[in-house]
Amino acid sequence: MTTVMTETIYQDILIRDNFADTGQIPTTGTICASPDIIPYGRDVLGFEEMQQAMNRDLGKAFLTRGQPNNIYIRAKNIKPEPTHGTVEMYWAPPSLLLAPSQWGVIEAPSGGRLLPLVNGQRNQTIQAQEVCAASQAFEWMGSAAVDTNHYCLIAKVSTDDHHDPMPRSFATNVEFANWVANNPSVAWRNVDLVQKNTKTITRHLLIANLDPQPGTFRIEFEGRGVPNGAALRFTCSDTAAPVDWEGWLPGPDRQGWQRTRTDDFTLPGGLPDTGTTYTLTQDALPETAYVNATLYKVLDNNATDLERDLVEQMPAGFSSAPVKNLLRLGNYEVRVTS
Repeated sequence: MTTVMTETIYQDILIRDNFADTGQIPTTGTICASPDIIPYGRDVLGFEEMQQAMNRDLGKAFLTRGQPNNIYIRAKNIKPEPTHGTVEMYWAPPSLLLAPSQWGVIEAPSGGRLLPLVNGQRNQTIQAQEVCAASQAFEWMGSAAVDTNHYCLIAKVSTDDHHDPMPRSFATNVEFANWVANNPSVAWRNVDLVQKNTKTITRHLLIANLDPQPGTFRIEFEGRGVPNGAALRFTCSDTAAPVDWEGWLPGPDRQGWQRTRTDDFTLPGGLPDTGTTYTLTQDALPETAYVNATLYKVLDNNATDLERDLVEQMPAGFSSAPVKNLLRLGNYEVRVTS
């Protein structure tokens, strides 16, 4: 039986989901913007810079497909004693639900899946509260199967105490959501960096319903620094799951957030990964603007105990709908850079 852990603090090598992640279980905040997965183009990133910039996202946009990209991994031992660890990496097509069936392995430069974690002296014994990093950068050329230079990246740390194998499938949405929320040894980066003054961003994102029965879903958009009235469109041309929604980002609220959501839509049970199109249009997107799209399952009276328990621990939503009926499944984030 799958159960939700009561809130606690992880005691091992942590790879963060976001800057607010201190090892709390379940995780809070966005689940797909790890600052510790660092795509860096062809440039070289030193350990000292990674260590000194723990509060900065150093990631760069992917180079054109076919060119090698260095991908660095950093982490921190928040266990009270020394330990050892390794890291492995995966990629997935741009998605709103990163189902493992879509993951591909990113091999280490020397072959195989694993790289040891080392400290600044390249020692594989990581002391308590010590920052560590993969012993070298993963190198990846991208995939010809994806028609963009954006990819989802997944990193998994294994240690002396935590070395569970990566699951290859999940029977339901909530099993997947529970695994993501309660695994501080796994981090995701689904962040798409675009240049300032870009006028239109169009991305093809995969979506799925892992449940055997139909379900109701929605996407909520949360932005900052986007000029008022930026147009949004989300469509799915699959005849089994037709969606065609148009809207816009309003002006900021008192906290500076710009928020809207799609209408609720239905996905049939067992829907395999199917394509959607997400478009963001504005005269010119300024530097530092960003928009985060989050996929939720909308729970009804037939929700399982596990679904309700997980949502109770991670309430979500910002609209007029109840905030405790939304099961978070995945994020996709657009950030505007220089």
